[in-house]
Amino acid sequence: MLKRMVFIVAFACFAYNANSASFDCTKASSPYEKAVCSNPTLSSLDEQLAGAYKDARAKSADPDSLKKEQIEWIKSTRQCASDVGCIEKAYKTRIASLGPTASTPSTAKQASPQEQYQAMVNRSINELGPSGYAKCAAATVTMIALKTRGDNLGRLAPQVEPMSKFMGAVRAGLISRGTPANTLDNLIRASDKVIMSDPDPVLRGMKDFDKCYNDAVR
Repeated sequence: MLKRMVFIVAFACFAYNANSASFDCTKASSPYEKAVCSNPTLSSLDEQLAGAYKDARAKSADPDSLKKEQIEWIKSTRQCASDVGCIEKAYKTRIASLGPTASTPSTAKQASPQEQYQAMVNRSINELGPSGYAKCAAATVTMIALKTRGDNLGRLAPQVEPMSKFMGAVRAGLISRGTPANTLDNLIRASDKVIMSDPDPVLRGMKDFDKCYNDAVR
């Protein structure tokens, strides 16, 4: 397990006996510490706060007062215990109070649109698997056919092309993970037969497509 150093307490320069240093998350004991260590959002905020406090202390005309203020903030925030919402609000408020550089730390990295899209693809690969992919792919093929012949698809119409591309990315991912292309094709044909055997295949295809689209982009 990778170790994260959490700056919940007064950082290395603090001379506060009970809360004087950062600690290894594998040794977190209090509900508050465990909440920060186990929640990615809180861990990220904790790192931002570490950088914000360091910068503010370096620029402060009265670093000792800032240290005391930070210690009081730590004591107060610990009262949140394991309440994630309470801790998150406390961190954001404190980061903002320490200065504008706090909200945009140099170490922060925001995922690009491409990375976000690939994350959605990977999630769908993991959650759908070959069978789930085949069901959604068959529904998408049905929608493409309906759109081509001029059927009124209403609000679903604009979703057909992006979903088609998304399914292509999921297919490529499944193949790269070892699922043979012919296996996927056979599964799609089987799923298509299920749609076509429905008393109302058009409605069935639209419902399946709508669910698949909403699950994919949620």
